[in-house]
Amino acid sequence: MDVNTATGSFLLASGFRLGADTSKAEFLASPEGLVAKPLVRNPPHENFQFKAADGYLSVCVFFSGPQLQSVHLAVLAPELATEWSERNERARVVENDRWLHSQGLEPGRAYPWGSVWSGYDPKGCSGQVVVRYSLSS
Repeated sequence: MDVNTATGSFLLASGFRLGADTSKAEFLASPEGLVAKPLVRNPPHENFQFKAADGYLSVCVFFSGPQLQSVHLAVLAPELATEWSERNERARVVENDRWLHSQGLEPGRAYPWGSVWSGYDPKGCSGQVVVRYSLSS
């Protein structure tokens, strides 16, 4: 899974490009969308989860109506797959940041297309990356 830093889009293994202009219908018709697991279906809000980068990343896409709002990512490194602990999730943040840097993205930075956040979410008890798209994208 490669990131285009100019647009904030993700090139998935199937060749499908997921980005600010991706509609829910387009995503659901993509190879990744066909296998994605629906997590929340409370229209207009819906999200779907799938694995990318040969199972290295957990990806969750969030839609409001037909519009893609954000993409949440987490590295699924084997050493972090032991039972849950805050320590492991904080270590996941380090791995998430390493992955972001390898893709040319900086956590905490705003881009013309949106923003990138990376950290430990105490409410969700998880280390994750949130790529949020601007409504004007």
